Amino acid sequence: MNEEAVTGTPDRFIMQAGRYAFPYHYMADVSPGGAISIYKQLAWGLEYMTYMTWVRDQILLVQPQSLLDVGCGDGRLCSLLGDWAGRYVGVDLSEQAIAFAQAFNPGHEFVVGFVSDIPGTFQVVACIEVLEHVSDQDLVDFVKSLREKVAPQGRLLVSVPTTVRPVNPKHYRHYTLRLLREHLSPLLDIVSYTYLFRCGWQTSLLNRLLSNRWFILHWPRLRQWIWKLHSAKYFYARPDDGAHLAAWLQLRL
Repeated sequence: MNEEAVTGTPDRFIMQAGRYAFPYHYMADVSPGGAISIYKQLAWGLEYMTYMTWVRDQILLVQPQSLLDVGCGDGRLCSLLGDWAGRYVGVDLSEQAIAFAQAFNPGHEFVVGFVSDIPGTFQVVACIEVLEHVSDQDLVDFVKSLREKVAPQGRLLVSVPTTVRPVNPKHYRHYTLRLLREHLSPLLDIVSYTYLFRCGWQTSLLNRLLSNRWFILHWPRLRQWIWKLHSAKYFYARPDDGAHLAAWLQLRL
């Protein structure tokens, strides 16, 4: 954008700047083989938005004054919280992820580092799809650091992938409720838990309707219907078919 556009029409500049909540220019690309693409897709997006929507709704229901997002990545949870007025702090080891988080969520706190680098305690500490990325040798210390950041009357919110699916090559383990208790119960007690995203041919079909090798679904009304159907029938799950396990925990006194 040239200088004249900025100084001559500030209202249009503001309009343009507002579109950079997401770097949409990166969606278009030409592959080395010469194939043009005007989109990028997340094949597991339906699953991702299932547990992230649940986490968002839980936090908005609690309305904590402060939230520490451990392993925040690019700050997606922060963006989903919208106009929530509490203090948000995100921490992650990835400098690149934090750079994205800061760009997408100006005005919020993001730190490159370890949980122990964050001062103070928080009403809610969120650890969403992170425990499976922590090695066995580091897990005990990591859980201790989570506990230290939970305020005396605060809670820890955790979600993990379950053993319904084989262990992802990027993960050290997947979880059962028993294993989650084993890893957290020395310091924290599970108050409530739920299973999310029902695995089966139904959700596989919905995923294929949204995107496949031939097309990506663009019709808004049909995409709305898919999310409504999924939310009503396949959002919540059982221990034998739930892809993710989410739990609230409190400090063990």
